[in-house]
Amino acid sequence: MATSHIYVKTATGATASGRDLLATLEQIGDGFARLARHFDAMGQQKDGDGTQASHFAVVAAVYGFTDSGGSAASNADAKAAYDEMNSFIGNCGAALKQICAKLKQ
Repeated sequence: MATSHIYVKTATGATASGRDLLATLEQIGDGFARLARHFDAMGQQKDGDGTQASHFAVVAAVYGFTDSGGSAASNADAKAAYDEMNSFIGNCGAALKQICAKLKQ
């Protein structure tokens, strides 16, 4: 049987490690939600289906993606960041949300 909720002592008898675990998962959950919001915003800002770097000119400008010299906007880096975020959210998002929900007190 799958566990629907995992309890950690939070009041009497709470441990420093338990409190730290809960705080860490809360920060991870908050960070993931922020990342997902940026990913969604980038999805709205891209111009086209996202298969080409040229579709990410607005994303590059809004987020400040630059070439290695830091002088020119880099659509390719904006696309690479979007693709990495897409991969992370798609591959890890559900598991991360699940553990945060199960341990939320």
